[in-house]
Amino acid sequence: MNTIFLAPTLALVDQTARALDMAFPDAEVEREYASDDPFGFGENALPSITVMTPERCLSLMGFEPELFQGVGLVVFDECHLLHAADPERGKRAVDAMLCVLNAAQLAPKADMLMLSAMMSNPGDIAGWLQSVIDRPCLSFAMDWKPTRQVRGCLVYAVSEIDALKNVATEARLSGKTKAPPKALQKKMLAHAQGFFGLRQTWDTLQRQDYALMPLLDRPVQLALNEYWRPTPNANHVASAIAAAAIGSPSERSLKTLIFCQTTVNANSAAESARGRIGKYSIELSSAERVLYSLAVEEIGDPAALFVELSDSQKVTSSALPHHARLLPAERHLHESLYRRSDGIHVLAATSTLAQGMNLPSQIVLIAGDSRFDEGANQLERLEAHELLNAAGRAGRAGESSYGFVLVIPSKVVHFNDADGLIHAHWTQLRAIFSQGDQCLAIEDPLEPILDQIHLKGHQGSEKGEYLLRRLPVSVDDADADASAKLLLSRTLVAYKRRKAGDDAWVSSRVTSALKARQTLAGPREALDWADRLGAKFGVEPSTLRSLRKHLDVSPDDDTVVGWIDWLFAWLRNNAELFPRLVRDEGLEILFGAAYRKLLEDEDRGKFALKHLEPLLKRWIAGDTLHAIELVYGTASGKTKRCDNARDFVIRLVPDLAYVASLPELVRRECGDTHLDSLNFQRLSGCIREGLDSVEKLALFALRRRAGARIACHKDWARIEPRTQLPIAGESWSDLYRRVKRGKELSDA
Repeated sequence: MNTIFLAPTLALVDQTARALDMAFPDAEVEREYASDDPFGFGENALPSITVMTPERCLSLMGFEPELFQGVGLVVFDECHLLHAADPERGKRAVDAMLCVLNAAQLAPKADMLMLSAMMSNPGDIAGWLQSVIDRPCLSFAMDWKPTRQVRGCLVYAVSEIDALKNVATEARLSGKTKAPPKALQKKMLAHAQGFFGLRQTWDTLQRQDYALMPLLDRPVQLALNEYWRPTPNANHVASAIAAAAIGSPSERSLKTLIFCQTTVNANSAAESARGRIGKYSIELSSAERVLYSLAVEEIGDPAALFVELSDSQKVTSSALPHHARLLPAERHLHESLYRRSDGIHVLAATSTLAQGMNLPSQIVLIAGDSRFDEGANQLERLEAHELLNAAGRAGRAGESSYGFVLVIPSKVVHFNDADGLIHAHWTQLRAIFSQGDQCLAIEDPLEPILDQIHLKGHQGSEKGEYLLRRLPVSVDDADADASAKLLLSRTLVAYKRRKAGDDAWVSSRVTSALKARQTLAGPREALDWADRLGAKFGVEPSTLRSLRKHLDVSPDDDTVVGWIDWLFAWLRNNAELFPRLVRDEGLEILFGAAYRKLLEDEDRGKFALKHLEPLLKRWIAGDTLHAIELVYGTASGKTKRCDNARDFVIRLVPDLAYVASLPELVRRECGDTHLDSLNFQRLSGCIREGLDSVEKLALFALRRRAGARIACHKDWARIEPRTQLPIAGESWSDLYRRVKRGKELSDA
């Protein structure tokens, strides 16, 4: 029996897979990669242990459902990902819930293990799973932790803050500028202090249960907002504290992790810390040299990497960032340097690192307890489990038994120690840190969506339409809604409502959802293959029917580039579909205001396709990210970190590969045997890996990803002369063996 291990982020997937490799040396452990081909397992079964994200697992369930018949155990780490979020944000929680429900259906004999340090209602989750898998399910909760933590809040003396406010007010009244001048900003100096709880949780208001301690020998610089009011300047202050924690070169031992709310902030905090700490001289290990070489080869310019090396090839960076814009080789290199006792001592990370990652951090600085909500155009507080999960990275089992956590609030918190009065914002933080880590009652992400569909219909709700399209279709059954009814009746919210005796809620929501799906699909006499396939992947059936017609027109050029031209021709003729087939967030990040100002889907689709096609062709041709950045339109000399190329490769290429997989899905569903071209069938994989031929894709598989995309292009130039020409009608297995033989001859 095989095991599936679900983890919410690629970073945690990598870490988990490495740990399982060590724990089970005789087992075959396969992990998800950001560039995985959706048909990557091909004719093979799942390996003994497969580690992947819930989104990847859900996709694989649609692509290859038969692979799950031999699964005997599903482990879901950080399962609080299931928790309901704002109904109009993202689909991750919905996908996670659908993944669990589909796993129970496709692998009915599989056991399930849900893991989370944040869950406060394990009994509810156990009862729900028991109702789904129809076997006893036990809950286990334990307050004991392998580490102890000191948790504190950054505060300033009220007298200092009042004095700064007075200085700013006087300057505003006498000044001639609308915004605070830089000279005034530099005067906003105050002494940072830590207000630390002497108990594990802040469950008391007694002054003797807290200690007030100075953090730095020198004052730190706060900032002024547009209203000339002091603001925390959290990244700057965090970097100052991190640098002070390191001490002299002979004392460098403490590892500090700074949590920032955005990628830009993480880069800024790392840069600020480097400026304070100074340069290091770290000898790269052999494995780290490989990672560095891969990253340089992929990006094409060492200056575009976040890590800096001296002329003698030693790491001079003393602090590094960790976020979603890092290339895989970069991310692994940064993590490796941070893990080493003689490596870097400061890592500035975004919140993705808080999801279960085990790094040797003695100190965690949370730079801001709020994030900016673009929809509401204002700051919103982080949830309790988000803050506590980040705090949990301080002190790790097997690494350090003690941890130090300091929250730098998003508001300047002042404290008057004479009378024991503290800023009201601290009381909000206290409400969070007075709880134990098990603070989150997991709720069903489908509940608010089903309520909205019942009360208002699906119109105007992106997540509502997504859920309706994801509901399974029973084409071969007398009742086409049978599978959808079963899935909705097995949800967490349905279990809880039935347990509370509210069967009417379940019945009404199921009825409303099925009625709304019928309205969304439009009038049809009977459901067909497109309805069934669309339900597996959340794609409109009309889109799949349009693709089916386009399959009758094959390109004259049976190459990967020829099929990309064919695909983009269909997309241009259906431009309004494109923003619905990819994540709109990625397009907005890549193209910015020029894209956001377009209101109609058709205009957005035409704009995106026009700019994406040349980028994609340079990607599969083997160009570096630096070269792709120039194709994007960035002026030479201003490419910096190649942020646009990074966003294209990391955010848009996987989405384009997904779109490229749809024609093959339609072919499989409809049995179009005339489309026997491997360039067509493996188009998605070629786009994901950045390769312009299926031979290079086979070579990439042979190398077991041991090498960058560009290295594969170069290697094929060496191997191609020793490789036999293709035979008519060859299968993927035939091609794989042909390329393998050519590689063996070339390596001999």
